[in-house]
Amino acid sequence: PGGDWLDAYDLGPTPGGRRLPMLVITDFAAAMAAAERQRPRVVVSARVHPGEAPASHMMRGVLELLLSSSEEARALRRRFVFVVFPMLNP
Repeated sequence: PGGDWLDAYDLGPTPGGRRLPMLVITDFAAAMAAAERQRPRVVVSARVHPGEAPASHMMRGVLELLLSSSEEARALRRRFVFVVFPMLNP
């Protein structure tokens, strides 16, 4: 990504010992400026079950949009905080 709108966290190992990534995508500057009011959170998850391969394509599209430099993406990041779990059951 080409901006300051992504933080990545490792929530720890799954019961199977794999990493569980969590991404926070937002306009962090807007978050600091509007610290007195809480912006809505949008939680997006994919691959809850191993056979849900099409969900990977959906998640890729969501991430490509939210991490782009388009005006639409900037407006979404200013208005919301996106919490993304790209793969819950790796």
